[in-house]
Amino acid sequence: MFGEPLINRKFEEPFNESLLRLLNEPFNESFLKLFNESLRSHPLIMLSNEPSRRELLNELPRSQPSPFQPRDAESAKEELQHLVARAPEVVGQPGSRWTLKTVRAACGWMQGMSLSGVYRTLNRFGIRLKRGRDHVHSPDVHYLEKLADIVAAIEEAINSEGRVMVVFLDEFTFYRQPTLARDYCAIGRQTQPLAERTLQSDRSGRIVGGLNALSGQTTSLIASKIGLNQMVKFWQELRAAYPEADVIYVVIDNWPIHFHPDVLAPLEPQRTSWELKTPPSWPTEPSSRVKRLNLPIQLLPLPTYASWCNPIEKLWRWLKQELLHLHRYADDWPTLKQKVKEFLDRFRNGSEELLRYVGLTPNSKLFGALFDQRASPT
Repeated sequence: MFGEPLINRKFEEPFNESLLRLLNEPFNESFLKLFNESLRSHPLIMLSNEPSRRELLNELPRSQPSPFQPRDAESAKEELQHLVARAPEVVGQPGSRWTLKTVRAACGWMQGMSLSGVYRTLNRFGIRLKRGRDHVHSPDVHYLEKLADIVAAIEEAINSEGRVMVVFLDEFTFYRQPTLARDYCAIGRQTQPLAERTLQSDRSGRIVGGLNALSGQTTSLIASKIGLNQMVKFWQELRAAYPEADVIYVVIDNWPIHFHPDVLAPLEPQRTSWELKTPPSWPTEPSSRVKRLNLPIQLLPLPTYASWCNPIEKLWRWLKQELLHLHRYADDWPTLKQKVKEFLDRFRNGSEELLRYVGLTPNSKLFGALFDQRASPT
């Protein structure tokens, strides 16, 4: 019974005397539950073949196993990874993020662990604190069908011997003030990379750019804003970049200006089966001042809220990494705009390096299979 000496046996050396003294002390139930598993795993007890020592093990009270006890380490790892992939509130725990306490509370077989033990267990199974990132799930019910249209256009371009082009289009905003980022600097608290800001009011520049899916060639227009007139001008520059093309497919997001009647009027009639949505208050017919140029440009709308499907987004990341982070031109707006133009003009004749950077290669998760077929001998 609890409160009485657990055993009164005498053992010969070399059995651990301190363990014997521990076992002869009167303990309460909670103390025994805390230590009985460690006593059971004592190497001298586990390696002993003497009947008296085996009887000692049988007298140690066993805690009841959790109904969620994993069968093995791999099962435990899988269970924990599945647990932290869900929101705590889904399994009845408070808070929007996991803590060591809520992990322990939600995982039945961790109930007896200390917080340090929970941390070490998570660390063992490769589960650690990581910084989050912005994420949007595309709500487009036609996500796969729209991607299929883009894939079909790229396949057509690959087999067209230069008569069909596929261009990914997007807009980007840059500012007079530099953006913060890391840079190499001497260690210590006295020095730190600085974003030298100007006392002048901030200004912004807008870029509309196109990226050729096969060659890496870029076409771009820089202006103080991107509106109807700038989009029409960009269509003309895009046509001038590919004068021999029979059709130029432009993969484009769902910004309403892209589908304004004045922006569509210079293009040939659109063949897409997807609705090109604009606000109800906008006109449905183009204004009389817009020229009907019949440019051979066909728009392929991306799935809504699916920027990861547009590789040119990574070109803007490259621009920020190389030029805009911590730049020194806050007091020289014209020079900053010229530097941005020079960066974009580097790729105006195509670039394999750019294709690799944005993921338009056989290794791409999204479009890689297409380019793998292109690289394979026929």
